[in-house]
Amino acid sequence: MSIKITGLDMLQREMSEASAALAALDGEFAVVRFDPNDLVSVEAAIVQMAGSIDEKIASYRGNAVVKSIASQLKEKCREQLLERAAEARASQKGNSTGMAAIDTILSQLQNTLSDLRVAEYNTYERHIKKLSRILHAPELDGISRRLTEGIDLESWLAAGLATQGGMVGSAVLSWPPEHEKELGTVVLLIDRFAEKSDEALNFSHTFYNAGSYLTDNLQNMTRQMIVPFARDYISHVRAQAPTGASPPRQTDVKPPEVLSLRPTIYGVGIDLKEVWRRLRNRWTAAK
Repeated sequence: MSIKITGLDMLQREMSEASAALAALDGEFAVVRFDPNDLVSVEAAIVQMAGSIDEKIASYRGNAVVKSIASQLKEKCREQLLERAAEARASQKGNSTGMAAIDTILSQLQNTLSDLRVAEYNTYERHIKKLSRILHAPELDGISRRLTEGIDLESWLAAGLATQGGMVGSAVLSWPPEHEKELGTVVLLIDRFAEKSDEALNFSHTFYNAGSYLTDNLQNMTRQMIVPFARDYISHVRAQAPTGASPPRQTDVKPPEVLSLRPTIYGVGIDLKEVWRRLRNRWTAAK
């Protein structure tokens, strides 16, 4: 009498598909171009890279092994792109010493924002506290405080809560028409989220409700409020730079070991041969 071990058959099938997926991902699978000084451009490159990975493994959707490997690769690509952007900003020439310090802190702001965009409800508070600290770092504190002058956040929040109807998420915020006041209001909100536990959860549930999941509400708030704020805040800070400071110039970025660089400015082709060679050896050994 023969016995068919279906569990082993399923494992062998998953490993076989994983090997095929690794082969599809071997070599250069995408080229992205981005401006390291533009947060939106960097984020778009990360999204594009993740989409390229999904496209390559579309035939193996549902395979848990392939899904796990793809998630690791997406995170690796995200880290590499953020690192490339940060290095490009740091290597730009012509900036004064003051601007170099500001560029460094703005780079930290961009990286923290990227972390916020993927944070779960139970890790969001840590990243929002870090963002608040950056906004009040010595290089930025004077600018942030000037933006918040004369803003009555409590009254503004009360006016928004007063618009709440019978449906959850129906409350509407009346943003100040002045650009700087709008920036200052978000600075105060970020500080409030950092100081009061669960405040970000309550605020996003009331004004940026996206359903019954806490993380969905937080990420919706981040997309609609904090990401646009960060983009405009960075532009505002750069506009405050000393008159004599030279504008940043585009420079070629030298790739790390697992990156191949196209000869176009900021055209980065991800070639993860060594990374995937190691993963493939691991999965082959498991078989």
